[in-house]
Amino acid sequence: PGSEVELSAPGFAIYTTDRTDPNRGYDGESDYIFQSGTSFACPYAAGVAALLLSIDNTLTPVNIDYILSDSAVDLGDPGYDQDFGFGLVNAYEALQYVIPVSLTVTIEPSEVVADARWKLNTGPDTSWKGSGETISGLEEGYPYVLSFNSVSGYAQPPSRGFTPGKGQNFETVTYAV
Repeated sequence: PGSEVELSAPGFAIYTTDRTDPNRGYDGESDYIFQSGTSFACPYAAGVAALLLSIDNTLTPVNIDYILSDSAVDLGDPGYDQDFGFGLVNAYEALQYVIPVSLTVTIEPSEVVADARWKLNTGPDTSWKGSGETISGLEEGYPYVLSFNSVSGYAQPPSRGFTPGKGQNFETVTYAV
């Protein structure tokens, strides 16, 4: 505990291999012991950081620090505290910051518009898509404009905004046109 604690990870009574006792060697029965300390907790945080970088290798140390701190499971007093820092490292929540968002649009035709296509005016793929098709690789928090086009040549369906949010890895929306 202390002001230097930023994150928490399992580090008490970790069952691990033991090569420190020269008299025991590897006999199949005494090769494992329970150990505690930061040497056992650190690999958890480093592993999650490596996992984040495996998805987005443009992340900076400041980005990684923010993601790990913001996604940690709060323990102890609410918010930061000197016992647990920002909380327990949480790989699943950390990944929500870097997993690309996908959007699937289902279009319900109307009497005026028998069939329509859709596209994002900005984004990784700006080609026209049909009902039920998906676009991946969207940025969290970035506002996209979803446009519709009548295939049958009748009314032009109105554009709509779409802004992916944290934890919104797969969005399915249905629009009546």
